[in-house]
Amino acid sequence: MTARITNLIFGVAFVALFVLLTVNSFLSKNWDFQVFYRSAQHLIHLEPVYSFARDQEMSFKYPPWIAPLFLPLSLFSETVANGIWRLILVFCAAYSVRWSFRFTRSKMSALITAVLFYGVFLINILSGQIQCILLAASLYAFDGMVKSPKKNFSILFFALSAKVFNLFSLLGLPRVHHSRRVWWFTGAVCFFLSIPVLLGFGGNPIKAFFAFVETAGSQTGNLMGGRGGLPSLFMFLTRSAWGNGFAEWISFIVSFFLGGLYLRWIKKRVRNERVFFSIALALGAAIHPLAFSYSFAWAFPMTVFVVDRFRVGERSSLWDWVIFVSGLFLLLIYGSGIVTNLGLNLPVFGDRAIGCVLLVFLLIEKEGDPRGNQTKG
Repeated sequence: MTARITNLIFGVAFVALFVLLTVNSFLSKNWDFQVFYRSAQHLIHLEPVYSFARDQEMSFKYPPWIAPLFLPLSLFSETVANGIWRLILVFCAAYSVRWSFRFTRSKMSALITAVLFYGVFLINILSGQIQCILLAASLYAFDGMVKSPKKNFSILFFALSAKVFNLFSLLGLPRVHHSRRVWWFTGAVCFFLSIPVLLGFGGNPIKAFFAFVETAGSQTGNLMGGRGGLPSLFMFLTRSAWGNGFAEWISFIVSFFLGGLYLRWIKKRVRNERVFFSIALALGAAIHPLAFSYSFAWAFPMTVFVVDRFRVGERSSLWDWVIFVSGLFLLLIYGSGIVTNLGLNLPVFGDRAIGCVLLVFLLIEKEGDPRGNQTKG
């Protein structure tokens, strides 16, 4: 009973602190939230969702089937919708923490990891980014895949396809969860959800496609954005010039290929489906060419399982602890503002991705957790 009360207090305090620290962000409407809110307004008025000439750096860069999901925001003023959006992000971050409670041997492992990822979650909430929602949706969908494969695979596909390159993480699903029938159903849903976007282009899919291509690369003018992923590391190691589209695509393709081989090798050593899926989510962020700090919220479930391994008193060598600490440092601290403010001119290329790979390695040594390897519906 005492342990339950302690966990409840920690959980309530965690959510309350999130809410308090996001109050100041409600009036900040010039970050990513504004992109989502404006896209809903464009849909209602049958205007093109994709328009770099109109929106500049605040252009909508997501697949067309994602846009209708923001329509409920249009029911409120921008200020009210801004606050509601931040609260939704807080709820989704809390859901991800709550999800991890169910599948660890020690609930404190989830709380410790939540504290470690506090900065990652907070930058998502303050900026109005969508990662927390996508992560929560992915975890929810994975749990329900056995009972309702069509519905939940569609949810998972939407969550991963929102950032396009995160579709890599579908490699973490057992084949039984994505049959041909499930793919056809998901494709049909994507098609019908894309219709409102096509209406803004007079029903012309070619015009909509080229507008999407233009806005998708508008932030940097090229494929590469954040420097925390493996593609940026390959760019650095090969001394390729930033802005070289060919080199950037090659770096991503190499990252995707090596990440896929690594995941296939891991699959033979980690029998727990849930742990394996968490690894796929983390590697999906690691191989992403737009790997900003907030992108690594995807690594939270995987890190929970790693922390849990050290929490339950399993015998770990000094080498294990070195990898553990190094992985956490690279993933969460090395490229953070704390280090930057120290005036240290450290190279920041693939640091968070390397941290992910190191932590994943620790999970390979142990096959899942004692709660079994079956996906709970």
